[in-house]
Amino acid sequence: METCRQAALCACAVSLAYGMLTQLLPTERFAKQLRLIMVLLLLIALIQPFLKQDFSLPALALQEDAGTGYSQTYRALLSRQTEEQLAETLSEQLNEAGIACQRIQVSIHIDEEDSISIREVRLQCADYPSAAALLRQSLGQDTRITEVEAW
Repeated sequence: METCRQAALCACAVSLAYGMLTQLLPTERFAKQLRLIMVLLLLIALIQPFLKQDFSLPALALQEDAGTGYSQTYRALLSRQTEEQLAETLSEQLNEAGIACQRIQVSIHIDEEDSISIREVRLQCADYPSAAALLRQSLGQDTRITEVEAW
């Protein structure tokens, strides 16, 4: 019953607005456009009280954990990609210095503020002391560089 009363009230309000606007029109040129707009408003006003039903779709609601899952996946991919790129860069740096390494693996940490710190560099080189000295020179003395015999 309340819905029907609201629909009737909305129809009266739109009809009143239509009557006032038709009296204020300076020419007949805008009558068709005004009539179209008012008919659309009247339809919306009549349908609006019936659409106040709750049509939410709980199956489509996102879970709270989904955001953290995506974030963790993104961070893992970012970390892995950064490690691979750093390993390539270090390999190029060692090759330019004339030190051949069979394999380089970099382990990094990305913190909450997106700062990257290198945890460890693992090398498989014939001339490990020279490679470690060059890497410590470019990465810092506190960087842990480990020799690996076989992967």
